[in-house]
Amino acid sequence: MEKSSYRTYKTFIFFQPDLEKNVVLELLKKYYKILASKNSKFCFQNLGTKLLSYPIKGFSSATYIQVTYTGNGELVSDISRQLSLNESVIRHITLKKEKN
Repeated sequence: MEKSSYRTYKTFIFFQPDLEKNVVLELLKKYYKILASKNSKFCFQNLGTKLLSYPIKGFSSATYIQVTYTGNGELVSDISRQLSLNESVIRHITLKKEKN
């Protein structure tokens, strides 16, 4: 990836609330490896378990993880595809930070 094409993104991942902390960490290692392989700068932040505004896939709460990273659209697509395939992820959303 060319550094000039890097943008900053935030992906919010909502995991099933009944997952143990070590299971969530193991799942996040997969995304860590993807980001590291693309030379992305990134930061994971556990926002805790929170109530959802409405049930998603039968869950009324979820464990929120925020991932802030640099990359391009291809990297965002890769991460999104992997999150969609994971049954422990009940929802995810990616936001692009606007240029100043």
